[in-house]
Amino acid sequence: MFWPADPTERNKAARRRKSKPVKPSPQAQADMARSEELARSEELAGIAVPVWEVRRGFAKDLPAYVRADEIPPVVDRTVTRLDEYADRWHALPVGGTLELIW
Repeated sequence: MFWPADPTERNKAARRRKSKPVKPSPQAQADMARSEELARSEELAGIAVPVWEVRRGFAKDLPAYVRADEIPPVVDRTVTRLDEYADRWHALPVGGTLELIW
């Protein structure tokens, strides 16, 4: 973000950065891992919901970003769970509740 105004000092600083790469702290590494995990979860949800909608007849086709031949096995398990939850939801009486434990 900030750099020396003197070009000679800028070059020295650039050389130091290249020679001493900064290793992320354990907390930063944990944050990055959690971020990657959340991104993967969001990606899988973005696949599972349209697959579920097609299989349940709520949508005719998968969106262009979901290729039927590239659906990971975890999506099938997720879609099965969505089916179970949907069936339980629709079986509820008026005023009934559904509890999901995560």
